Amino acid sequence: MIVLRNRNEDRWDSEDFVSGLDDEWNMAFLEVRGVGEFGWDPNLQWHIRRASAWTGRTIASMQVYDLLRCIEFCRTLDGVDPGAIGIAARDDMGVVALYTALVDGKCKTLILKNPPASQDVASSPDGRGPAIEMLNCLRITDVYQLPALLVPAEMIFIGEVPESYKWSEDLLIKLGKKPFTRMSN
Repeated sequence: MIVLRNRNEDRWDSEDFVSGLDDEWNMAFLEVRGVGEFGWDPNLQWHIRRASAWTGRTIASMQVYDLLRCIEFCRTLDGVDPGAIGIAARDDMGVVALYTALVDGKCKTLILKNPPASQDVASSPDGRGPAIEMLNCLRITDVYQLPALLVPAEMIFIGEVPESYKWSEDLLIKLGKKPFTRMSN
């Protein structure tokens, strides 16, 4: 299980988030670009967003790339079943987890807590806060539609699931697939 750390998280937040998982999972905690040791000052976020767009990237798309490389590496490790990689993410990192699972196509499990309802939201004028935009993705899909595209991956939601995700759940049910697993905090 690759657990994504969030920017500005308190110490042990990520460990607490996955503390209920059984012992079958090997754990890897990942700090993608802009998070933790590789983070940047919040005052620079606006500049990084602008500079990234000039090169056809966004912060979220670079974080997806980082997670894809982590998955690729984890699959080479002894004692890791390459077909049983999972991703656990909270808040805006749920966008990174969902798009990475879509691009990878082989994730076994996704655990999401408080994912964004949509990517179609205005960012803060000062560039701070969640950086969940990806260039041109809303022309094709939005984050709440991705769980339906990730079959046969197991989707586990902790806490409240945004109403928009009902679209994916309804589609899975119509197709005779397993709907989301919901867990309380």
